[in-house]
Amino acid sequence: MSFGHLLGSFGISNTGMRAERLRMELIANNIANADSRRWGLSPQRHGV
Repeated sequence: MSFGHLLGSFGISNTGMRAERLRMELIANNIANADSRRWGLSPQRHGV
């Protein structure tokens, strides 16, 4: 495997990890806001 292919593989892995991190942050925010929506409170907005 050449060095260029190795760097390309790291780029693909990096993109997948960023997408997964965003997905997990969205899920965590939804969980954090679940109770506030249920009781009629304003939702928490972190970094939006």
